[in-house]
Amino acid sequence: MSTGRGVAVTLAGQWARFAIQTASFVILSRILTPGDFGLLAMTAVLVGVAAMLADFGLSLAAVREANLSEGRKSALVVLNTGAGAAAAIAVIASGPVLSAFYSEPRVSAIAAALAAPLLINGFAAQFRVEINRNGRFRTLAMQDIAGAASSSTVAIALAISGAGYWALVAQAIVQPAAVAVLSVFQARWVPRHKPSFTGTAGLVGFGWNTLLVQLLNLASRSADVASIGRSGSIAEVGQYSRASQLISLVFAQIVSPLTRVILPKLSSSSETDLGRLLRDLQLVIVYSLGTCLAGVASLSIWAVPLVLGDDWLLAGVVTAILAIGAFFACLGYVYYWAFLARNASKLLLLAEAPGRCIMIVGAVLLAPHGPLAVAAMIALGQFVTFGLSSMIVGRIGVRRGLLLGAAGRPLALLLCAASATALLGSFTQPTNALGLAVLTTAFLATLTASSLLRSYRSDYRRLFQTVKRLRG
Repeated sequence: MSTGRGVAVTLAGQWARFAIQTASFVILSRILTPGDFGLLAMTAVLVGVAAMLADFGLSLAAVREANLSEGRKSALVVLNTGAGAAAAIAVIASGPVLSAFYSEPRVSAIAAALAAPLLINGFAAQFRVEINRNGRFRTLAMQDIAGAASSSTVAIALAISGAGYWALVAQAIVQPAAVAVLSVFQARWVPRHKPSFTGTAGLVGFGWNTLLVQLLNLASRSADVASIGRSGSIAEVGQYSRASQLISLVFAQIVSPLTRVILPKLSSSSETDLGRLLRDLQLVIVYSLGTCLAGVASLSIWAVPLVLGDDWLLAGVVTAILAIGAFFACLGYVYYWAFLARNASKLLLLAEAPGRCIMIVGAVLLAPHGPLAVAAMIALGQFVTFGLSSMIVGRIGVRRGLLLGAAGRPLALLLCAASATALLGSFTQPTNALGLAVLTTAFLATLTASSLLRSYRSDYRRLFQTVKRLRG
């Protein structure tokens, strides 16, 4: 399948999955309490780190590798399986420590239950990579949809029956397990050759540097939850984690899944083509994902309590702050692709580390002041990461002003639309669906009015041409 067709199929699958996850998100939030979500979030800190160790960055390394022998593929299965087993054992062993850290005994049992998918995913990781390398993006999309549908169905059924937080535990187990099983059976490949570790040093090296970046990113996304769990109540953790998950749900629909489709194309591009492709992708991401995040930032204070219920007032404010930071992460994602495409994982680490450290240290220090202060530090760290990436990307031959220039006009437009909508909301204070609809209409009307300006019409033409080219 061509890159363009792969992009179209991947995005279609992601939006189908998004619809399922959003419905599950709302239903479970109305059935369960913030404390139920807080318990799972506190455990997810440990499990998330273990999941990355189980993959060890080898999935991305294998995806971008042009030539991969059967022996090396078998070796990667062995490496991933071993890492998955080690991660599962580590999670089970660390459960009591985590319980002591939070002074919450239920966390240990949750951690033990969530260890099983780590081993399964470690074994299945390279089977999913094989499907990816063969361009079978429709298969990957269907796996994601099946995983989301099956896990959501199980979780909602258990929540209705009164299982409480165990419904969320089941959801966290069923989704990756379903995808892993489908990957093994649909890969059309079995590691029959003897594992050959010759030549895997480069893959492991790339995976190690990438893993460090991913672990740093995860630490910055987990320090907030862990710190609030340590200093605040379980309900506050639940409020914060739901807000963070909402942002992740929006963010993951475009940039994260596109990595597996775009990265091979960027890796094989010349220096000139790389800059052009990144510029066009920047335009697509800002006008699509950026618009979603700007809307969330301006509407969530009123929308989240209306949709999820009155128990989630704090989550609405936290979501607005986190959406602002996520907007800068959205702008910087093309830099992430550029560094990976040029095998510049060390530069990627250099660009990411300072901002991530701000998030981690800031979350630990400000957690006693509540979720809002922590959210503000996360947003600040993402802004710093974007700024440093913009400066460092020149070292791999991409003009610094190229991507900033592509983002300039949409950034100004979205800032105007979000500010006007937030100001209108502060005056009207919508408390029902009609009021929320009026705010949403105001936001969309501001965006639509931009088409009266020639510069924005030019952007929209280029945007549609880029999407058409990607689809073709």
